[in-house]
Amino acid sequence: MNLSIKQLHYFTHAAKLENISAAAAQLGITQPTLSSALQKIEKDLDTQLFDRAGGHISLNTAGQMLLPRVKQLLTSFLRVAHAAEAIRAMDTDAISMSIPSCPWTHSLRSEISGDPRIKLQLPSHPVTSAGVSLIESDLSILCQYAPRPAGIGYQYTDIIQIPGLCSATATTAPKDPPSFMNLLIPSGTLVYGIKGILQSRQAAEAGMTYRAIQELPCFDHIAATCLGLNDIGIFPGPASMWTRIFGNLLRFQDMEPFKEFSCTISLVSSNNTDPALVEEMASLCRKNMTTFMF
Repeated sequence: MNLSIKQLHYFTHAAKLENISAAAAQLGITQPTLSSALQKIEKDLDTQLFDRAGGHISLNTAGQMLLPRVKQLLTSFLRVAHAAEAIRAMDTDAISMSIPSCPWTHSLRSEISGDPRIKLQLPSHPVTSAGVSLIESDLSILCQYAPRPAGIGYQYTDIIQIPGLCSATATTAPKDPPSFMNLLIPSGTLVYGIKGILQSRQAAEAGMTYRAIQELPCFDHIAATCLGLNDIGIFPGPASMWTRIFGNLLRFQDMEPFKEFSCTISLVSSNNTDPALVEEMASLCRKNMTTFMF
């Protein structure tokens, strides 16, 4: 068996469009070329994946089972390709620094952007329990509620802690929301571990067991979405901090069941990064964030 990335792309396009001619046109190849490629995939796997009726095709049971695994493989391949491109394009004399898009990092980003030693970028992959990905950056700002992920090749410098969690609802929403609402939370690239808190004992005791959790990519997106009456935004830190940011646009309330939790903001650095530069960036982060939050 010798399947190529190109063949897997052909498979997913054909599965999505369920039409050989349409899929071939979208891929920029001829219909016979696509038909032959799909037949070769089935031959290599020794498994029929499609039911065919003229030009129309549809995944059979085996094909439906294979499709999500093929998509995962293609996603992994694209991540590796993007990381390789970033490494090739990286200025070897500059240190790459990943800063998430948060209200408390906007002024920090502006201040660092003029430093020729630093190449700024946004985090592209969520943190996982397996560790922090430093493939694309030498320095990275991490916000986390869960215990910090262990890893080899990098170290943590704590910057500041934000106590508690708060909720945000539309000012026109009832103060006692219904038992089922959509919880809008920051994605893993913004705040690591916040989803686990909302699935904790405290959440169950607060009656939040049956609420749907939706992860959004930035705080402004959460704020805009929870203007709807059936959505409630979850933000790290106290309500007073977010009221200063968004004013009376939303109603912010501290969530008492979670007051024992704190969000730790750290600077994660590669072991190969100059310690003096790490300390300089940590001090700069601490100054900017303390001024903003307090």
